[in-house]
Amino acid sequence: MPFHVDLILMAGMIVVGLGALLQSSTGFGFALFSAPLLALLDPHLVPGPILILTLLLTFGVLVRDWRDIDWPGLGWICAGRLPATIVAGLTAAVMPKEQLSVVFAFFVLCGVAVSLTGKRFKPNPAALVTAGGLAGFFGTLTSIGAPPLVLVYQHHAAKVIRSTLSANVVLGTVASVIALAMGGQLGSVDLSRSLAFAPACALGLFFSKYVRARLDGGWLRPLLLAISAFAALGVLAREFLH
Repeated sequence: MPFHVDLILMAGMIVVGLGALLQSSTGFGFALFSAPLLALLDPHLVPGPILILTLLLTFGVLVRDWRDIDWPGLGWICAGRLPATIVAGLTAAVMPKEQLSVVFAFFVLCGVAVSLTGKRFKPNPAALVTAGGLAGFFGTLTSIGAPPLVLVYQHHAAKVIRSTLSANVVLGTVASVIALAMGGQLGSVDLSRSLAFAPACALGLFFSKYVRARLDGGWLRPLLLAISAFAALGVLAREFLH
């Protein structure tokens, strides 16, 4: 039995470390990569512990990269995200989440396809409020909200993309953690489980400085579009194969 527990811990460390490396290098992707694999290892690691790890990791990224945040843009994103999150909570009660998930996935795939044609999404206030609203709305309903922001910011400098996306993840994760705690679905046990994997997050954050140099040379945009497309396809697969 101890061997079994240690094996789960070791496998979880690898998953969390790789997810942290992805998140720290690009600005999002930790939960997208880690949550399904951790759920297979131990269902108790989702959603509480993974959310706490996401918050710890992205806070670490912000401590490192806060100077590069697009603060005016983040303000417009929040202006769209906060009311949309409330609307999402109300919508979930009257409309099947499955239909909304499919709409979101097709929206993201269309956005990625348009981006591949060379079309630029200008990050003006209207676009940022819209992207923030979509991130808050669909992030609440599907747990994947970053792709609309990726589409808007994809032509910015890599350091701006990474830091601003991380700030958005922190905002969304704080709201989710508070909601789970108020609902009695997050407690000290979840905190202790997440802290067991915190060293793996720290290692992923540390080694990301070596990966960032390569991504900043032109690989970040295609990687972000690929992750966004993968996330959308994952949503479609989850709904159609359920």
